[in-house]
Amino acid sequence: MVLGKGQPNGTAQGDLGLFELPDRLGGQIGFVLNKVARQLHAMFTESLEPLGIKPQHYAVLVLLDASSPLSQQAIGQRLYIDRTTMVHIVDDLEKRGLAVRAKNTADRRKHAVSITEPARKVVAEAGRMADSVQEQYLAPLSQNERRQLLQLLKRLLRP
Repeated sequence: MVLGKGQPNGTAQGDLGLFELPDRLGGQIGFVLNKVARQLHAMFTESLEPLGIKPQHYAVLVLLDASSPLSQQAIGQRLYIDRTTMVHIVDDLEKRGLAVRAKNTADRRKHAVSITEPARKVVAEAGRMADSVQEQYLAPLSQNERRQLLQLLKRLLRP
């Protein structure tokens, strides 16, 4: 059995504890990566609640802060967000006054999305929250291990 962090003692034989995985799952990199991603996502989602945004809002705002305006299509492609979800995210950001959508002057079928000034403050605060969550989650790893983990994960990313 592969034991996870916080494994309770005294579970009956054959009874999987909350953090215990069968070898078949615990040895699958994809499963473990997905579980780590879900845990980090849950922690980040909770930390962002006071700001009234979610992790997907944060990702879009960071991208817009770096290179605004962008088409909804370009944002979706860069962040691996499907078209329908992208429309909902931009709608949410507009309702909150964090982004504005305008017709693209070169192609009126497309919309150009820009970040607002109030959103820049939200991005800064959410960035501090992201750093804090990451620090808390990665506490068991040394700085060198963290750098190495990030480098390895980036090598696995596909366009």
